[in-house]
Amino acid sequence: MNKGKKFFVVIVFFSIITSFQLLYESNCLLRMNYNTAHANDEQFKIIFPRLLQPVIKLQSGSFTITIRAAEDASDWEAKIYTQYKVTSLVLENADYEQDNELWSLEVSIPDETAEDLYNLEIKFTVNDVIQTLTEDNAVQVLEEYRESFLIIHMSDSHIVPGATSGIEKFKQAILQTNLFHPAFVIFTGDLVESGSESSYKYLEEICKNFQIPVYALAGNHDVSSGTTNYYEYISELYYSFEYGEVLFIMALTGNASLGSTQIAWIENELTEYQSSSLKAIAFHYPVWYHASPDYYLEEAEQLIDICNQKGVDLVLYGHLHNDDFRIIESTKYIMTTSVSGLVWAGNLNGYRIISIEDYEVTDYSYDDEILSQPLPGINVERIPANIRDLEKGLKLKITNELSHPLENLRVKAVLKPLINDEYFIFNATPISTVNSSNGWLIIAECTVPTDSSVEIAIYPSNPSAPNIVDISYPSQVEDSKSFTVEATIENEVSGVESVDLFYFIDDLEQLNRESVDYSDTDSYSIRVPSQPSGTKSLRFYIVARDFSGLEATSETYTVIIGSEEEPIAGIPGFPIEGIILGVVLAVIAITMIRKKEEILPF
Repeated sequence: MNKGKKFFVVIVFFSIITSFQLLYESNCLLRMNYNTAHANDEQFKIIFPRLLQPVIKLQSGSFTITIRAAEDASDWEAKIYTQYKVTSLVLENADYEQDNELWSLEVSIPDETAEDLYNLEIKFTVNDVIQTLTEDNAVQVLEEYRESFLIIHMSDSHIVPGATSGIEKFKQAILQTNLFHPAFVIFTGDLVESGSESSYKYLEEICKNFQIPVYALAGNHDVSSGTTNYYEYISELYYSFEYGEVLFIMALTGNASLGSTQIAWIENELTEYQSSSLKAIAFHYPVWYHASPDYYLEEAEQLIDICNQKGVDLVLYGHLHNDDFRIIESTKYIMTTSVSGLVWAGNLNGYRIISIEDYEVTDYSYDDEILSQPLPGINVERIPANIRDLEKGLKLKITNELSHPLENLRVKAVLKPLINDEYFIFNATPISTVNSSNGWLIIAECTVPTDSSVEIAIYPSNPSAPNIVDISYPSQVEDSKSFTVEATIENEVSGVESVDLFYFIDDLEQLNRESVDYSDTDSYSIRVPSQPSGTKSLRFYIVARDFSGLEATSETYTVIIGSEEEPIAGIPGFPIEGIILGVVLAVIAITMIRKKEEILPF
């Protein structure tokens, strides 16, 4: 090898080594950046208000935001926002508390802020890097507090990630609760089956579908392995809040005991807010064991004395997945069944609707019995199911099998913005419409008589059918195998509400249907199940509908199932192997004849 070639090989070798080194360093840098960002997620956090410990304030009201952040954090900004509106809060003061390493931001709400349940956004700077924290459903702004309103009491959802039955029940309870538009929800513990980080993150995602404030407290399952995860993801372990002239005390009874510290705190809260028009206490463990006079909460007698002395109106709890009601002096003690966990034989999942009129508890039972409202008595189907999906329409079917009509149900929808059009509301009475370039908020009311259904639709007043842009599918699949059809379906005018695939197999006349879940994109994936062995072909077409009911239908496509019989090569009646053998024998015979002619003279 000459010197030029050697030099070229050396250059190539070192280039390769350098490239690998750069790739390695780049990968290390990416990992370092990811770990830093991840660390920031853990290091900085909104402690209050939160998704399950919100704050309810009037326009022009003020409150304190608590942030876990570095001591040198600066340039604080606070906003509240919805899908259609953003409002900056006025920062009055920012203090760092050295003892607990938390920031306290005093903020006020501008006078013109519209009534709604808002997400919270906090921005600040640490080491010249802007940090952003958000918390969903953390701040509700009201024009005024109501003196007559509803409270919904839920308990014992026992959410397990992946446990479909319980999760679907809880989601259904949320859809129903939103329709009753209570002032707030009180959730008395056992939110999850196991207080793991993954369980709480999963629960948070589900609870973002509430459209009203939710106040939670811990049950024994929530803190069975400690209180750290509950505090990090849900709320403080015990706290109180006000709604106008209502005081609600949220206590911790994780081990069936309040403890001396909480007992003293409860007494102090009741003394400080003695003038409240309605005073209530909520915790997880019941005051009595169900159907027994024995106390179940360790400090039950002491608590009852406090309630009598301080004029407590209402005490709420759960834990036993059953219903119970008792009155001692003037205090109503109410136990509510499990909203989505296992229930005793013969019982139903449910939640309790509590009516407050002029700050007096006037109703707390279903059908004049001391029962929670049964969850299966109502069914709500919503498209899109996720409250936070923005679409060009809404479909809502409410079925009422309860013993009474459902009156003044409130439908709240946030939809994609329209430019030169209006939204049409079918089967509901509009109350208000707020529009912006980001989205439209529409609120409407309806009534559903007993033993009936009402279908509500909201869509642009000038709708158009969807456009089926493209369909891809396999031309042939194996016998007894499923396959997937991919479709691109667009509709910028009135959205895509549903997509169905209809198919026939072989020459049979029976029409089969496969539906696809709602998609917030233009892409739809439809799985066609495996067909009986021996099926030869499958013909299908797709039907897409917008939110007004207009349809678009594709052409019909054919999929071959199994392998078609291959045509046999050769002369009909003679296999190819025989023909080949014959040709070979013929060549051998001719060759032998020629050799014989060369040897013999005749």
